Amino acid sequence: MTEHADAWAAHDAAVESGLPTYVDPHTGWQVFTSATLRQRGTCCGNGCRHCPFAHERVPLERRAAAAQQATWLTQATPDPQTPTAVLMWSGGIDGYLAYLRWQSSGALAPLALLSTFDVGSDVLQPQNILLSSILEQANALGLPLLGVPLHPGRDYNIHVEAALRLVENLCTVICADHRHAYMRGWREETLSAVTAPRGADVRFPLWGMEDDELFDLLPTGIPQITVSAVGEASEDAIVVGSLYDRQFVSQLPRGTDPFGENGEFHTFVDL
Repeated sequence: MTEHADAWAAHDAAVESGLPTYVDPHTGWQVFTSATLRQRGTCCGNGCRHCPFAHERVPLERRAAAAQQATWLTQATPDPQTPTAVLMWSGGIDGYLAYLRWQSSGALAPLALLSTFDVGSDVLQPQNILLSSILEQANALGLPLLGVPLHPGRDYNIHVEAALRLVENLCTVICADHRHAYMRGWREETLSAVTAPRGADVRFPLWGMEDDELFDLLPTGIPQITVSAVGEASEDAIVVGSLYDRQFVSQLPRGTDPFGENGEFHTFVDL
């Protein structure tokens, strides 16, 4: 973690000093800064760590594996002339419920998905879901997917804010939180830095809904939802791969949140 943080500190120091490159403290390699790459005027297609052009010339079939910065991972991208809503997406039941709720509300703004993942491993943590599986979900829904690689030692909000700036006509950011006020407050505060100046808002379509209301949103039998990861405190009681349905919820240990909202487990929606 420290090595990665030192690399970003070295990058920022080089930019401030007007240097074209810096030495990665972990590998010893010379690395171009974002300012140097920007002077080229276009993406070189090599998946540079500090690419300021959203990897636009990296071939789509290898963009997910090469991405070092936020980038579109689908052929489809939002129409810059049309206001677009972005749904924070991690592949599980909460995001899917927010999608269903948004679609059923008669909202006019088309959707795009935003997913963060660990750079290098292409895995969404702590959900333990491969980025390739998220891409399959986006294609199944017919929605653009904005992938946001997270670098250890670099603030999460920096990456997400940079990603949202790629949505030229952003009108709304949709969050699937429905239970914890502190989490809602944190999202509203952190996202406001990029939404407020653009006149966009942050919405929580599931907020205040009861558990039975949430379950009623789900189609019967399809799609299949499974447990993708289990928190340490629940490892003896919940099994990865279990089918998530009402019966599963009825058998959860006492005190376990039926949606895993306290980190007891995470889910994957097979679309």
